[in-house]
Amino acid sequence: TGQGETGEGKMHRLPRWMYWITTDTTRMVACAAGESHTVLLSASWHVFTVGDGTRGKLGHGNERSQLTPRRMEALMGLKIASVATGHNHTLLITETGLLYGCGANSHGQLGMGDRVDRLSPVRLRHADFVGGVAAAAADHEPERRTVDLQERILGPLPGIRGRFLPAAEEDRPFAQPTEQQLAAAVRVREEVLGIRRTHNDDEFRLRMGLSDAKKRGSKVVQVCGGRAHTVILTDVGRVYMCGHSNCGQLGQGHTRSLQAVTAVPTLVNLSCVQVAAGDDHSVMLTTLGHVYVCGANAVGQLGDGTLESCWAPMCVQPVVGRDDLLTKSKQQLEVLQAHPMFGVLAEQVFAAGASTFAVATGGERVFVCGSGAYGHPYDRNPTTFAGILRLKLDKREQKKTMVMGSTVRMLRPDEQGFQDLVRQMVLYSLYNEKVLAHIIKATLDEVMRHPGFVTLYAKLLERCMHLCLECTVFAFRRVVLLAVEDRGVTLLQAQDEALRRRLLQRMGWARYQQQQREAGGVGGAGQMTYFGAVTDKESYNDFVLFREDCKSLQGFLRVLQVHDVLLEGDIRDLAAGMPGSQHSIGIVDSEQAQKKLTFFRSLARWRSPGECAADEAMRAATAAGRGVSGGGRKAAHNTNTKTAVVRQQGLTQDQPLPIRASEEAAWEFSGTTGWEAYSLPEDVVPEEGPGWGAYMDRQQREAAFRSPVAVLRDGVQDAHGTQHSG
Repeated sequence: TGQGETGEGKMHRLPRWMYWITTDTTRMVACAAGESHTVLLSASWHVFTVGDGTRGKLGHGNERSQLTPRRMEALMGLKIASVATGHNHTLLITETGLLYGCGANSHGQLGMGDRVDRLSPVRLRHADFVGGVAAAAADHEPERRTVDLQERILGPLPGIRGRFLPAAEEDRPFAQPTEQQLAAAVRVREEVLGIRRTHNDDEFRLRMGLSDAKKRGSKVVQVCGGRAHTVILTDVGRVYMCGHSNCGQLGQGHTRSLQAVTAVPTLVNLSCVQVAAGDDHSVMLTTLGHVYVCGANAVGQLGDGTLESCWAPMCVQPVVGRDDLLTKSKQQLEVLQAHPMFGVLAEQVFAAGASTFAVATGGERVFVCGSGAYGHPYDRNPTTFAGILRLKLDKREQKKTMVMGSTVRMLRPDEQGFQDLVRQMVLYSLYNEKVLAHIIKATLDEVMRHPGFVTLYAKLLERCMHLCLECTVFAFRRVVLLAVEDRGVTLLQAQDEALRRRLLQRMGWARYQQQQREAGGVGGAGQMTYFGAVTDKESYNDFVLFREDCKSLQGFLRVLQVHDVLLEGDIRDLAAGMPGSQHSIGIVDSEQAQKKLTFFRSLARWRSPGECAADEAMRAATAAGRGVSGGGRKAAHNTNTKTAVVRQQGLTQDQPLPIRASEEAAWEFSGTTGWEAYSLPEDVVPEEGPGWGAYMDRQQREAAFRSPVAVLRDGVQDAHGTQHSG
C-alpha cells in the first residue's frame, strides 16, 4: 500500500529509509500506524499520511491510496500536537486540545452521532471538551449571529449565507472565520469608531476580573484507537470513549455501541494519566499507579487470570482492604497476594492487539499479559509442559480443572478431610493428560506455598495415579516429570532475571547494553548464578527465595519417589536434565545447557551405581579402620555432601556464600553492606547490640538447611543433624 520510498506497493522485511520530494520541513517528531496506513507528524505541525485510502482514513477528501506521504491540506493553519490511529480511522489532537478524526465510522468510533465515514477531518465534540458541542442542524441561531457580525464589519452581504471568502473556497475546511474571531474584530472596529455599547454579562465579568460564568472545557491530551473504538483522555484526568462495544471495551457496563463521545461512569472519581487501546480492550492508568482494564479477554489480555470479558473497568492489581480482611477466607487472601502485580504500582501502560503491558514504577520491570502470538523472550525455547498447558480445553475438561484446582488448594493435614477430597477427585474422574497438566501445576504451586504439606500432595497424586487416570501410568509419570522440568526452568529463569536486574542497576543502561552485545545477547555473561552476585540485603533476599523454592521442589521429588509416583529411571532422566525434552533439544548455548544439567542433577540427588559403590567401599574401609584417618573421614563425608546437597557450581567463578549461622545473622542486620564486612573472626565475640549474640548462637544451633547454591562448611549441621567438623 505504499512505503514512501519508491512509490511501489512492496512489502519490506527490514527497516528502510523513507524519503520523498517535498517543499515542506520533513523532520518528523511522531508517527502512528493503522492496519494499512501510516500517519506522520512533522516538526512544523504538519500531518502527512500514506498507505491505503479506503474509507477516507488518509483525510484527503477522497478514498485514493497514497504511495508516498502527502500533506493533509484540510488541517493547514492548525498546530497538530499528536497523532494516533485505529485500524481504519485517524485521530489528531491540536495544540489547543481540540480532537479531530477521519476515516471509518461504521460503529461510531468518530463520535459524530452517526455511522457515516468521514473523508476529511471532523472535530469530535463533547460538552466537557474545549469548544463544547455542535449546534443542532435545525438551530440557525449561530449562523445568524455570524452573518450579523460580518455585516457589522463589512456591511450587508448578498444572500443569507454570505462569506468572506470567494465561492471557490467556500468548501475548504476551517476557512470560514469563527464566531469568536468575528466578535473580536467587531469590538476592535467599534472601539476605533468610538461606538459605545452596553457590555453583556460575560464582558462585564471579564472587565471586573471575575471568573468566567461559562464552564471552561477540558483539553484533550491523549487519544488512542482500537479496532473500531476510540479512547480519549482530557487534562483533568477524565476518560471518554465511543465506538464498538461488542466485548465491553467502552467500559459502560454493557455491550451496546456508542456513536457519541461518552464519559466512563465508573472512572469519574479517579484521575487518569494515560490510556491505551488494543483491538477490543482498553487500558487506563490512574495517578495512584493502578491499572484499569475492560473489554475482550479471550487470550487473557486483561490479566485477571480468567478468559471472561469485562464490561466495566476493573483494577489489575489486587487490592486487599479492611473489608476483604474481614470477609474473605485465608485461602482467598493468599490467592490475591500471589498475583504477580500485588503491591506493584505502574508508571506507564501500553496495549497492542490482544496484549497489555504495564511498566512498574522505576522502569526496571515490565508486566505483560495476553497473546503471545509474536513471541516472548522465554518462548524462543518453551518447555513441553508449557505447550500442554496452552492446549484448549472443552467445557467438561474446564470443569474438571476448576474442581481439582480447588481440591488441591483446600488440602490440609486432616485425615477425614483428605478422604473427602479424594472421593471428590474420584467423582469427577477420569482425567486425560491435558487436565492432569493443570492439576499438577496447581499442586506444584501449593508445594511452593506450603512445603510442609509435600507428603499430602504426593499422596493425592498417588491416589490419582491409581484411581483416576484416563491415560496410562507411563503417560502420567511423563506429565509429572515435564511439570518438574518446567518448574526448574522457571526457577533458573527467575534467577537470571533477578541477576540481570541487579546488573542493570549497577551498570546503567548504556554499559549493560554494551555488555549484552559483547556477550552475544541472551547467552554469555548474562548466564550467571548467585555465586559472586550477593552484594547486599536485597540480593540476599532474592537468593533466599530461590533457595527455599529449590528445597521445596527437592523435598517434593523425594516424597514422590518414596510413594512410587516416580521410579528410579524417572529420577535418572531428571538428573540428566531431561535430555529428550523439547526444551533441552532447543538449548543452543553451552553454558545454559551446563547450568541446567548441574541444577537438575543436584535437584534429583541421584548417584550413579559407580558412585554408590565407591561410597560403600569408603564406609567399609572406615568401619574396618584400615588406615582411614580423620582426614579421610572428612573427605568421604564431603563427597556424600556434594552429591546430596542441591547446589550450583559457578560457571565463571565459585565464590562462597554466607551459610554459617553467624553470617546469616550478619545478613539480617547488614542493611545494604556486603556480608563480608560483618563476618566476624572465630575468636571475636560479637557485641553488635542487645540480643545479637543470643540470636547468633540460636541460629547456629538450629542451622539445619541445605543450601541450593553452596556446599556446607565445617561446623554446620546438615538436615540429618550430622555435625560437620575437621
